[in-house]
Amino acid sequence: MKCPNCNAEIADNSKFCSKCGTKIEAVAKEEAKKPEETVKCIKCGTELKKGAKFCAKCGSSQIPEAKQEPKPAEAKQESKAAEAKPQPKAIPPMPVQPWKSEPQPAPAPEQKKKKFPVLPVAVVLAIAVIGGFLALRGSSDSGKEQADNRPSNASVESSSAESTTAGEITSGETVPATTEQTENSGSKGDPALLDAVDEKVTEARDALQESAYGNAVKLGTEAISQYMEIAKENNLKEEAQSKIQAAFKVVSDAAVTYCSGIEEQSLGNAGFNEVRNTTQPIIKLLDSLKEEGYDIDDTEFMSYQEGVIPRFKDYYIQKINEITEREQWSRDEAWTYAKQAYSIQDNGETLLFDEYDLEDPLQMRFVYCRGWIYRKRCETGLADGSMTQEEAFDYMIEVLQETDYNLLVLDDLIAYGKAAGKDVSKYQGAYDVIIEKVKEEQGLSIVNTGAKNSDTTVDMKKFWYFNDLDGDEKYKVDAYNGTTKATREWIRENIPEYFK
Repeated sequence: MKCPNCNAEIADNSKFCSKCGTKIEAVAKEEAKKPEETVKCIKCGTELKKGAKFCAKCGSSQIPEAKQEPKPAEAKQESKAAEAKPQPKAIPPMPVQPWKSEPQPAPAPEQKKKKFPVLPVAVVLAIAVIGGFLALRGSSDSGKEQADNRPSNASVESSSAESTTAGEITSGETVPATTEQTENSGSKGDPALLDAVDEKVTEARDALQESAYGNAVKLGTEAISQYMEIAKENNLKEEAQSKIQAAFKVVSDAAVTYCSGIEEQSLGNAGFNEVRNTTQPIIKLLDSLKEEGYDIDDTEFMSYQEGVIPRFKDYYIQKINEITEREQWSRDEAWTYAKQAYSIQDNGETLLFDEYDLEDPLQMRFVYCRGWIYRKRCETGLADGSMTQEEAFDYMIEVLQETDYNLLVLDDLIAYGKAAGKDVSKYQGAYDVIIEKVKEEQGLSIVNTGAKNSDTTVDMKKFWYFNDLDGDEKYKVDAYNGTTKATREWIRENIPEYFK
Protein backbone atom coordinates (compact mmCIF):
# COMPACT_ATOMS: atom_id res chain seq x y z
CA MET A 1 0.00 0.00 0.00
CA LYS A 2 0.98 3.66 -0.14
CA CYS A 3 1.63 6.03 2.73
CA PRO A 4 -1.27 8.54 2.84
CA ASN A 5 1.20 11.27 3.83
CA CYS A 6 4.16 10.95 1.40
CA ASN A 7 2.74 8.38 -1.07
CA ALA A 8 5.72 6.03 -0.59
CA GLU A 9 5.25 2.27 -1.12
CA ILE A 10 5.12 0.48 2.27
CA ALA A 11 4.12 -2.96 3.53
CA ASP A 12 0.35 -3.60 3.83
CA ASN A 13 0.50 -4.15 7.58
CA SER A 14 2.83 -1.19 8.31
CA LYS A 15 2.07 0.83 11.39
CA PHE A 16 4.54 3.53 10.37
CA CYS A 17 5.81 4.84 7.04
CA SER A 18 9.47 3.86 6.59
CA LYS A 19 10.08 6.94 4.44
CA CYS A 20 8.53 9.77 6.45
CA GLY A 21 7.87 8.06 9.80
CA THR A 22 4.18 8.91 9.81
CA LYS A 23 1.92 6.89 12.08
CA ILE A 24 -0.50 5.45 9.52
CA GLU A 25 -3.73 5.40 11.54
CA ALA A 26 -3.23 8.99 12.70
CA VAL A 27 -2.64 10.59 9.31
CA ALA A 28 -6.19 11.70 8.52
CA LYS A 29 -6.58 13.33 11.92
CA GLU A 30 -3.23 15.13 11.75
CA GLU A 31 -3.84 16.36 8.21
CA ALA A 32 -7.18 17.82 9.23
CA LYS A 33 -5.53 19.68 12.11
CA LYS A 34 -2.57 21.01 10.15
CA PRO A 35 -3.47 21.78 6.56
CA GLU A 36 -0.31 22.64 4.64
CA GLU A 37 -0.33 25.86 2.69
CA THR A 38 1.14 25.60 -0.78
CA VAL A 39 1.94 27.91 -3.66
CA LYS A 40 2.75 27.24 -7.29
CA CYS A 41 6.19 27.65 -8.85
CA ILE A 42 6.25 30.91 -10.82
CA LYS A 43 8.03 29.12 -13.68
CA CYS A 44 6.75 25.52 -14.03
CA GLY A 45 3.62 25.51 -11.82
CA THR A 46 4.75 22.75 -9.43
CA GLU A 47 3.09 22.77 -5.98
CA LEU A 48 5.56 24.06 -3.37
CA LYS A 49 5.49 24.76 0.35
CA LYS A 50 4.63 28.35 1.13
CA GLY A 51 7.84 30.37 1.62
CA ALA A 52 10.03 28.10 -0.58
CA LYS A 53 12.94 30.06 -2.08
CA PHE A 54 13.59 27.61 -4.92
CA CYS A 55 11.37 25.21 -6.85
CA ALA A 56 12.14 21.61 -5.91
CA LYS A 57 11.42 20.53 -9.51
CA CYS A 58 12.97 23.15 -11.80
CA GLY A 59 15.25 24.98 -9.34
CA SER A 60 13.91 28.42 -10.28
CA SER A 61 14.08 31.23 -7.75
CA GLN A 62 10.64 32.00 -6.31
CA ILE A 63 11.43 35.67 -5.64
CA PRO A 64 9.64 37.52 -8.46
CA GLU A 65 11.51 40.23 -10.31
CA ALA A 66 9.65 43.50 -10.81
CA LYS A 67 11.63 44.69 -13.78
CA GLN A 68 9.85 46.50 -16.60
CA GLU A 69 10.63 45.73 -20.23
CA PRO A 70 12.91 48.47 -21.57
CA LYS A 71 11.76 50.43 -24.58
CA PRO A 72 13.77 49.76 -27.77
CA ALA A 73 15.34 53.23 -27.64
CA GLU A 74 16.33 52.86 -23.99
CA ALA A 75 17.45 49.19 -24.02
CA LYS A 76 21.10 49.96 -24.70
CA GLN A 77 21.30 52.64 -21.95
CA GLU A 78 19.64 50.34 -19.38
CA SER A 79 22.03 47.51 -20.31
CA LYS A 80 25.04 49.72 -19.56
CA ALA A 81 23.52 50.92 -16.30
CA ALA A 82 22.80 47.34 -15.20
CA GLU A 83 26.37 46.34 -16.01
CA ALA A 84 27.73 48.96 -13.61
CA LYS A 85 25.77 47.53 -10.66
CA PRO A 86 27.46 44.82 -8.51
CA GLN A 87 26.07 41.33 -9.17
CA PRO A 88 24.52 39.33 -6.28
CA LYS A 89 26.18 36.12 -5.11
CA ALA A 90 23.03 34.01 -5.48
CA ILE A 91 22.15 32.21 -8.72
CA PRO A 92 21.80 35.02 -11.26
CA PRO A 93 18.91 34.86 -13.69
CA MET A 94 20.06 34.51 -17.26
CA PRO A 95 19.33 38.03 -18.65
CA VAL A 96 17.58 38.14 -21.99
CA GLN A 97 17.26 41.27 -24.09
CA PRO A 98 14.15 41.87 -26.17
CA TRP A 99 14.25 40.45 -29.66
CA LYS A 100 15.28 43.00 -32.29
CA SER A 101 12.89 42.46 -35.17
CA GLU A 102 14.28 42.56 -38.68
CA PRO A 103 13.22 45.69 -40.65
CA GLN A 104 10.67 44.81 -43.32
CA PRO A 105 11.19 46.25 -46.85
CA ALA A 106 8.57 48.73 -48.05
CA PRO A 107 6.21 47.37 -50.73
CA ALA A 108 7.26 48.23 -54.27
CA PRO A 109 5.03 50.85 -55.97
CA GLU A 110 2.64 49.42 -58.52
CA GLN A 111 3.80 50.12 -62.06
CA LYS A 112 1.32 51.50 -64.55
CA LYS A 113 1.12 50.05 -68.06
CA LYS A 114 2.32 52.36 -70.83
CA LYS A 115 -0.23 53.46 -73.38
CA PHE A 116 0.95 53.72 -77.01
CA PRO A 117 -0.62 56.24 -79.45
CA VAL A 118 -2.93 54.93 -82.19
CA LEU A 119 -1.51 55.46 -85.72
CA PRO A 120 -3.62 56.29 -88.81
CA VAL A 121 -4.51 53.32 -91.09
CA ALA A 122 -2.54 54.74 -94.05
CA VAL A 123 0.66 54.97 -92.04
CA VAL A 124 0.26 51.38 -90.79
CA LEU A 125 -0.16 50.06 -94.39
CA ALA A 126 2.93 51.95 -95.55
CA ILE A 127 5.08 50.49 -92.78
CA ALA A 128 3.87 46.99 -93.63
CA VAL A 129 4.77 47.34 -97.36
CA ILE A 130 8.27 48.68 -96.61
CA GLY A 131 8.87 45.99 -94.01
CA GLY A 132 7.93 43.22 -96.43
CA PHE A 133 10.24 44.58 -99.14
CA LEU A 134 13.21 44.75 -96.80
CA ALA A 135 12.55 41.22 -95.52
CA LEU A 136 12.60 39.76 -99.08
CA ARG A 137 15.79 41.63 -99.94
CA GLY A 138 17.72 40.42 -96.93
CA SER A 139 16.56 36.79 -96.91
CA SER A 140 19.39 35.59 -99.15
CA ASP A 141 22.35 36.98 -97.18
CA SER A 142 21.13 37.12 -93.55
CA GLY A 143 20.49 33.41 -92.90
CA LYS A 144 23.84 32.93 -91.13
CA GLU A 145 23.42 35.99 -88.96
CA GLN A 146 19.93 34.89 -87.95
CA ALA A 147 21.22 31.38 -87.13
CA ASP A 148 23.92 32.87 -84.87
CA ASN A 149 21.49 35.09 -83.03
CA ARG A 150 18.71 32.54 -82.74
CA PRO A 151 18.24 31.20 -79.16
CA SER A 152 18.94 27.48 -78.58
CA ASN A 153 16.15 24.93 -78.20
CA ALA A 154 17.02 24.53 -74.51
CA SER A 155 16.68 28.26 -73.93
CA VAL A 156 13.40 28.37 -75.75
CA GLU A 157 12.05 25.43 -73.75
CA SER A 158 13.30 26.93 -70.48
CA SER A 159 11.72 30.28 -71.34
CA SER A 160 8.49 28.54 -72.22
CA ALA A 161 8.49 26.55 -68.97
CA GLU A 162 9.12 29.68 -66.90
CA SER A 163 6.26 31.45 -68.66
CA THR A 164 3.92 28.56 -67.82
CA THR A 165 4.77 28.45 -64.13
CA ALA A 166 5.46 32.05 -63.35
CA GLY A 167 3.04 33.82 -65.67
CA GLU A 168 3.99 37.02 -67.52
CA ILE A 169 7.49 38.31 -66.68
CA THR A 170 8.50 41.86 -67.45
CA SER A 171 11.92 42.60 -68.89
CA GLY A 172 14.79 42.48 -66.33
CA GLU A 173 12.88 40.45 -63.65
CA THR A 174 14.12 37.13 -62.19
CA VAL A 175 12.03 34.40 -60.60
CA PRO A 176 13.63 32.73 -57.52
CA ALA A 177 13.42 28.94 -57.43
CA THR A 178 10.97 27.51 -54.92
CA THR A 179 12.13 25.21 -52.09
CA GLU A 180 10.71 22.19 -53.93
CA GLN A 181 12.44 23.14 -57.17
CA THR A 182 15.79 23.69 -55.37
CA GLU A 183 15.67 20.40 -53.48
CA ASN A 184 14.51 18.33 -56.48
CA SER A 185 16.95 19.84 -58.96
CA GLY A 186 19.93 19.93 -56.55
CA SER A 187 20.65 23.53 -57.53
CA LYS A 188 21.90 25.91 -54.87
CA GLY A 189 20.40 29.18 -53.76
CA ASP A 190 22.35 32.37 -53.22
CA PRO A 191 24.86 31.91 -50.32
CA ALA A 192 24.35 35.60 -49.50
CA LEU A 193 21.02 34.56 -47.96
CA LEU A 194 22.98 33.16 -45.00
CA ASP A 195 24.81 36.44 -44.45
CA ALA A 196 21.60 38.05 -43.22
CA VAL A 197 21.88 36.01 -40.00
CA ASP A 198 25.50 37.00 -39.27
CA GLU A 199 24.40 40.14 -37.42
CA LYS A 200 22.60 38.01 -34.81
CA VAL A 201 25.78 35.99 -34.20
CA THR A 202 27.66 39.26 -33.71
CA GLU A 203 25.06 40.35 -31.15
CA ALA A 204 25.44 37.00 -29.36
CA ARG A 205 29.22 37.44 -29.27
CA ASP A 206 28.82 40.97 -27.87
CA ALA A 207 26.47 39.65 -25.17
CA LEU A 208 29.10 37.05 -24.21
CA GLN A 209 31.74 39.77 -23.90
CA GLU A 210 29.38 41.73 -21.64
CA SER A 211 28.77 38.62 -19.43
CA ALA A 212 25.11 38.52 -20.51
CA TYR A 213 25.35 34.75 -20.82
CA GLY A 214 21.64 34.04 -21.08
CA ASN A 215 21.25 36.49 -23.94
CA ALA A 216 24.31 35.05 -25.69
CA VAL A 217 22.86 31.53 -25.51
CA LYS A 218 19.45 32.73 -26.73
CA LEU A 219 20.76 34.76 -29.69
CA GLY A 220 23.31 32.13 -30.69
CA THR A 221 20.71 29.35 -30.60
CA GLU A 222 18.27 31.39 -32.67
CA ALA A 223 21.00 32.14 -35.24
CA ILE A 224 21.79 28.43 -35.59
CA SER A 225 18.12 27.60 -36.15
CA GLN A 226 17.83 30.30 -38.82
CA TYR A 227 21.01 29.14 -40.59
CA MET A 228 19.65 25.60 -40.67
CA GLU A 229 16.31 26.71 -42.08
CA ILE A 230 17.85 28.84 -44.84
CA ALA A 231 20.34 26.11 -45.71
CA LYS A 232 17.60 23.49 -45.99
CA GLU A 233 15.39 25.66 -48.19
CA ASN A 234 18.24 26.67 -50.53
CA ASN A 235 20.53 23.60 -50.53
CA LEU A 236 23.30 25.51 -48.72
CA LYS A 237 24.32 23.04 -46.02
CA GLU A 238 28.02 23.14 -46.93
CA GLU A 239 28.02 26.94 -46.95
CA ALA A 240 26.22 27.05 -43.58
CA GLN A 241 28.59 24.62 -41.83
CA SER A 242 31.25 27.15 -40.79
CA LYS A 243 28.69 29.78 -39.80
CA ILE A 244 26.80 27.33 -37.57
CA GLN A 245 30.09 26.20 -36.00
CA ALA A 246 30.97 29.81 -35.15
CA ALA A 247 27.54 30.41 -33.62
CA PHE A 248 27.73 27.21 -31.58
CA LYS A 249 31.12 28.26 -30.19
CA VAL A 250 29.46 31.38 -28.75
CA VAL A 251 26.60 29.31 -27.28
CA SER A 252 29.02 26.77 -25.78
CA ASP A 253 31.34 29.39 -24.25
CA ALA A 254 28.40 31.29 -22.72
CA ALA A 255 26.75 28.17 -21.25
CA VAL A 256 29.97 26.67 -19.84
CA THR A 257 31.09 29.97 -18.28
CA TYR A 258 27.68 30.57 -16.70
CA CYS A 259 27.29 27.02 -15.36
CA SER A 260 30.85 26.92 -14.01
CA GLY A 261 30.04 30.05 -12.02
CA ILE A 262 26.96 28.34 -10.57
CA GLU A 263 29.04 25.34 -9.49
CA GLU A 264 31.55 27.60 -7.73
CA GLN A 265 28.74 28.83 -5.48
CA SER A 266 28.15 25.23 -4.23
CA LEU A 267 24.39 25.66 -4.21
CA GLY A 268 23.55 21.96 -4.08
CA ASN A 269 20.37 20.75 -5.76
CA ALA A 270 19.23 24.28 -6.72
CA GLY A 271 22.54 24.82 -8.51
CA PHE A 272 22.30 21.44 -10.24
CA ASN A 273 18.81 22.22 -11.52
CA GLU A 274 19.99 25.58 -12.88
CA VAL A 275 22.91 23.92 -14.66
CA ARG A 276 20.64 21.21 -16.07
CA ASN A 277 18.04 23.71 -17.29
CA THR A 278 20.81 25.58 -19.13
CA THR A 279 22.54 22.61 -20.77
CA GLN A 280 19.65 20.33 -21.74
CA PRO A 281 18.29 22.58 -24.57
CA ILE A 282 21.84 22.79 -26.01
CA ILE A 283 22.13 19.00 -26.01
CA LYS A 284 18.84 18.79 -27.93
CA LEU A 285 20.15 21.40 -30.39
CA LEU A 286 23.28 19.31 -30.98
CA ASP A 287 21.12 16.25 -31.63
CA SER A 288 19.11 18.11 -34.26
CA LEU A 289 22.32 19.36 -35.94
CA LYS A 290 23.69 15.82 -36.14
CA GLU A 291 20.39 14.56 -37.56
CA GLU A 292 20.70 17.15 -40.35
CA GLY A 293 24.26 15.99 -41.10
CA TYR A 294 26.25 18.89 -39.64
CA ASP A 295 29.69 18.10 -38.21
CA ILE A 296 29.92 20.30 -35.10
CA ASP A 297 32.94 20.43 -32.80
CA ASP A 298 31.25 20.12 -29.39
CA THR A 299 34.31 18.80 -27.52
CA GLU A 300 34.53 21.60 -24.97
CA PHE A 301 30.81 21.65 -24.19
CA MET A 302 30.46 17.87 -23.88
CA SER A 303 33.59 17.67 -21.73
CA TYR A 304 31.92 20.06 -19.27
CA GLN A 305 28.53 18.33 -19.53
CA GLU A 306 29.89 14.84 -18.87
CA GLY A 307 31.55 16.06 -15.66
CA VAL A 308 28.45 17.67 -14.12
CA ILE A 309 27.03 14.59 -12.36
CA PRO A 310 30.42 13.33 -11.05
CA ARG A 311 31.23 16.81 -9.66
CA PHE A 312 27.91 17.19 -7.83
CA LYS A 313 28.14 13.62 -6.57
CA ASP A 314 31.62 14.29 -5.15
CA TYR A 315 30.29 17.49 -3.56
CA TYR A 316 27.69 15.62 -1.49
CA ILE A 317 30.05 12.79 -0.56
CA GLN A 318 32.65 15.23 0.75
CA LYS A 319 30.03 17.23 2.67
CA ILE A 320 28.92 14.10 4.52
CA ASN A 321 32.54 13.02 5.07
CA GLU A 322 33.33 16.37 6.69
CA ILE A 323 30.74 15.72 9.40
CA THR A 324 32.68 12.63 10.54
CA GLU A 325 35.58 14.87 11.55
CA ARG A 326 33.51 16.68 14.17
CA GLU A 327 33.17 15.75 17.82
CA GLN A 328 29.48 14.95 17.35
CA TRP A 329 27.81 13.45 14.30
CA SER A 330 25.22 15.97 13.07
CA ARG A 331 22.44 13.67 11.90
CA ASP A 332 20.14 16.51 10.78
CA GLU A 333 22.83 18.17 8.67
CA ALA A 334 23.93 14.83 7.21
CA TRP A 335 20.32 13.98 6.35
CA THR A 336 19.86 17.38 4.68
CA TYR A 337 22.74 16.66 2.30
CA ALA A 338 21.54 13.09 1.72
CA LYS A 339 17.98 14.26 0.89
CA GLN A 340 19.26 16.92 -1.50
CA ALA A 341 21.35 14.36 -3.36
CA TYR A 342 18.35 12.01 -3.55
CA SER A 343 16.03 14.79 -4.78
CA ILE A 344 18.08 15.31 -7.95
CA GLN A 345 16.04 13.10 -10.25
CA ASP A 346 14.83 12.71 -13.80
CA ASN A 347 11.52 10.91 -14.45
CA GLY A 348 11.57 9.49 -10.93
CA GLU A 349 15.13 8.13 -11.13
CA THR A 350 18.00 9.51 -9.06
CA LEU A 351 20.76 11.03 -11.19
CA LEU A 352 23.68 11.26 -8.76
CA PHE A 353 23.60 7.61 -7.72
CA ASP A 354 21.87 4.34 -8.53
CA GLU A 355 19.59 3.59 -5.58
CA TYR A 356 19.64 -0.10 -6.51
CA ASP A 357 23.44 -0.25 -6.31
CA LEU A 358 24.23 -0.79 -2.63
CA GLU A 359 27.95 -0.33 -3.32
CA ASP A 360 27.64 3.16 -4.75
CA PRO A 361 29.53 5.49 -2.34
CA LEU A 362 26.78 8.14 -2.30
CA GLN A 363 24.03 5.52 -1.97
CA MET A 364 25.87 4.01 1.04
CA ARG A 365 25.95 7.43 2.72
CA PHE A 366 22.29 8.06 1.95
CA VAL A 367 21.32 4.75 3.58
CA TYR A 368 23.49 5.43 6.64
CA CYS A 369 22.05 8.95 7.14
CA ARG A 370 18.54 7.58 6.79
CA GLY A 371 19.25 5.12 9.62
CA TRP A 372 20.08 8.02 11.95
CA ILE A 373 16.83 9.79 11.02
CA TYR A 374 14.81 6.63 11.75
CA ARG A 375 16.44 6.53 15.18
CA LYS A 376 15.54 10.17 15.75
CA ARG A 377 11.88 9.57 14.86
CA CYS A 378 11.60 6.88 17.50
CA GLU A 379 13.42 8.97 20.12
CA THR A 380 11.10 11.92 19.43
CA GLY A 381 7.97 9.74 19.47
CA LEU A 382 8.90 8.13 22.78
CA ALA A 383 9.75 11.51 24.29
CA ASP A 384 6.47 13.25 23.36
CA GLY A 385 4.26 10.19 24.00
CA SER A 386 3.14 9.73 20.38
CA MET A 387 4.88 6.34 20.20
CA THR A 388 5.06 3.40 22.62
CA GLN A 389 8.06 1.11 23.14
CA GLU A 390 6.26 -1.62 21.22
CA GLU A 391 5.53 0.73 18.31
CA ALA A 392 9.16 1.84 18.25
CA PHE A 393 10.20 -1.83 18.19
CA ASP A 394 7.85 -2.58 15.26
CA TYR A 395 9.04 0.51 13.39
CA MET A 396 12.70 -0.48 13.64
CA ILE A 397 11.91 -3.98 12.36
CA GLU A 398 10.27 -2.44 9.27
CA VAL A 399 13.24 -0.20 8.42
CA LEU A 400 16.10 -2.54 9.33
CA GLN A 401 16.68 -3.83 5.79
CA GLU A 402 16.41 -0.31 4.34
CA THR A 403 19.33 0.76 6.55
CA ASP A 404 21.46 -2.14 5.27
CA TYR A 405 21.34 -3.71 8.77
CA ASN A 406 22.95 -0.71 10.44
CA LEU A 407 24.22 -1.71 13.90
CA LEU A 408 22.76 1.49 15.42
CA VAL A 409 19.26 0.61 14.25
CA LEU A 410 19.65 -3.01 15.37
CA ASP A 411 20.88 -1.88 18.79
CA ASP A 412 17.83 0.41 19.25
CA LEU A 413 15.50 -2.36 18.07
CA ILE A 414 16.82 -4.66 20.79
CA ALA A 415 16.47 -1.98 23.47
CA TYR A 416 12.86 -1.12 22.49
CA GLY A 417 11.94 -4.82 22.32
CA LYS A 418 13.29 -5.48 25.79
CA ALA A 419 11.40 -2.47 27.17
CA ALA A 420 8.18 -3.79 25.55
CA GLY A 421 8.69 -7.30 26.97
CA LYS A 422 9.44 -8.88 23.56
CA ASP A 423 11.67 -11.85 22.81
CA VAL A 424 14.69 -10.23 21.13
CA SER A 425 17.04 -13.23 21.12
CA LYS A 426 17.20 -13.54 17.33
CA TYR A 427 17.97 -9.84 16.95
CA GLN A 428 20.63 -10.04 19.65
CA GLY A 429 22.14 -13.00 17.81
CA ALA A 430 22.28 -11.01 14.54
CA TYR A 431 23.90 -8.05 16.33
CA ASP A 432 26.60 -10.25 17.93
CA VAL A 433 27.46 -12.05 14.71
CA ILE A 434 27.95 -8.75 12.83
CA ILE A 435 30.35 -7.57 15.56
CA GLU A 436 32.27 -10.83 15.28
CA LYS A 437 32.38 -10.73 11.47
CA VAL A 438 33.87 -7.21 11.41
CA LYS A 439 36.50 -8.23 13.97
CA GLU A 440 37.34 -11.46 12.13
CA GLU A 441 37.42 -9.89 8.65
CA GLN A 442 39.00 -6.53 9.49
CA GLY A 443 40.58 -6.83 12.94
CA LEU A 444 38.32 -4.01 14.18
CA SER A 445 36.47 -4.14 17.51
CA ILE A 446 33.14 -2.25 17.71
CA VAL A 447 32.11 -1.31 21.25
CA ASN A 448 29.05 0.35 22.71
CA THR A 449 30.78 2.02 25.66
CA GLY A 450 31.75 5.40 24.26
CA ALA A 451 35.41 4.42 23.93
CA LYS A 452 37.70 6.66 21.95
CA ASN A 453 38.33 5.49 18.39
CA SER A 454 41.69 3.93 17.52
CA ASP A 455 43.13 1.78 14.74
CA THR A 456 41.70 -1.33 16.38
CA THR A 457 38.64 -0.10 18.34
CA VAL A 458 35.74 2.21 17.44
CA ASP A 459 32.66 3.42 19.27
CA MET A 460 29.48 2.13 17.60
CA LYS A 461 28.05 5.66 17.30
CA LYS A 462 31.17 6.61 15.31
CA PHE A 463 31.47 3.43 13.31
CA TRP A 464 31.30 4.61 9.68
CA TYR A 465 29.56 1.64 8.07
CA PHE A 466 29.46 3.56 4.75
CA ASN A 467 33.26 3.99 4.59
CA ASP A 468 34.29 1.54 1.88
CA LEU A 469 37.81 0.32 2.72
CA ASP A 470 38.12 -1.23 -0.78
CA GLY A 471 36.77 1.80 -2.63
CA ASP A 472 38.14 4.94 -4.25
CA GLU A 473 40.73 6.68 -2.07
CA LYS A 474 39.15 10.11 -2.56
CA TYR A 475 35.91 8.92 -0.93
CA LYS A 476 37.43 7.29 2.17
CA VAL A 477 37.02 8.73 5.67
CA ASP A 478 40.06 6.78 6.90
CA ALA A 479 41.83 3.46 6.35
CA TYR A 480 40.39 1.38 9.22
CA ASN A 481 37.00 2.65 10.49
CA GLY A 482 34.63 1.20 7.92
CA THR A 483 33.74 -2.01 6.12
CA THR A 484 35.14 -4.07 3.27
CA LYS A 485 32.99 -5.19 0.38
CA ALA A 486 33.28 -8.80 1.57
CA THR A 487 31.95 -7.83 5.03
CA ARG A 488 28.95 -5.97 3.63
CA GLU A 489 28.06 -8.76 1.21
CA TRP A 490 28.26 -11.37 3.98
CA ILE A 491 25.93 -9.30 6.22
CA ARG A 492 23.34 -8.85 3.45
CA GLU A 493 23.38 -12.52 2.58
CA ASN A 494 23.36 -14.07 6.10
CA ILE A 495 21.70 -11.67 8.57
CA PRO A 496 18.14 -11.96 7.11
CA GLU A 497 18.20 -15.66 8.06
CA TYR A 498 18.22 -14.67 11.75
CA PHE A 499 14.84 -12.93 11.44
CA LYS A 500 12.84 -15.79 9.94
